[in-house]
Amino acid sequence: MNTALHSYIESARRKGHKDERIKADMVEAGWDPGMVEVALSGGGELQVPPPPPAYAPAVPARQPQAVVQNFTTRGLEYIIMFIALAVSALSLGSVLHSNVNTLLGGDTSIDNYFASYAIAALVVGLPVFAGLFLRLQRAEHRDASLHNDPSRKHAVQLTLVITFLVGLGNIIFFVYSLMSGSNNATDFNILGSSAATGPLGNFIHLLITLVIAGGIFAYYWHDEHRRGNN
Repeated sequence: MNTALHSYIESARRKGHKDERIKADMVEAGWDPGMVEVALSGGGELQVPPPPPAYAPAVPARQPQAVVQNFTTRGLEYIIMFIALAVSALSLGSVLHSNVNTLLGGDTSIDNYFASYAIAALVVGLPVFAGLFLRLQRAEHRDASLHNDPSRKHAVQLTLVITFLVGLGNIIFFVYSLMSGSNNATDFNILGSSAATGPLGNFIHLLITLVIAGGIFAYYWHDEHRRGNN
């Protein structure tokens, strides 16, 4: 048995304290009731740690951690801005692909169906993106820490990944169309165009995609490295 604990129990008993009082005092001092029972009964060579000092600070209760992370006001603006950017880029690409198919005599039955919707989406989405972009740029000039807003960083990283995959996928489809001699490889164009007749049409579709997706990728890639987030 722990020497200090044994001495305390023996001393208390010599002073006439009953085991019930000794147990109550020890439990109040922080001992486990079961361990006190074993110590009072003299059970074996159980090694018990010394009682906690009276001046020991109380351990604060663990605070619950939030499971759902709330966006800041600026963070929500960044999310909306990037959604508007995606809508604007897809709509602009759809309109340009449709015009290319019309000029080159391709199948425009599907393009004509979505052309009006794409134009409407572009008319609505582009001003929203432009307004938020300028607003947040001014805010970043006043407070550089906004550039490290978690919502912004996540949205930028996702945008970089998506635009890279869009560009890479279209290049692969174009190379495939050249190797297979197929004029319909760009039916799978990620921006939603239908194939124009001949390799020239496929090449123009590829350029449109690379200019839009590549331009977005290049801007945010350069911006992240310029500000040291590499």
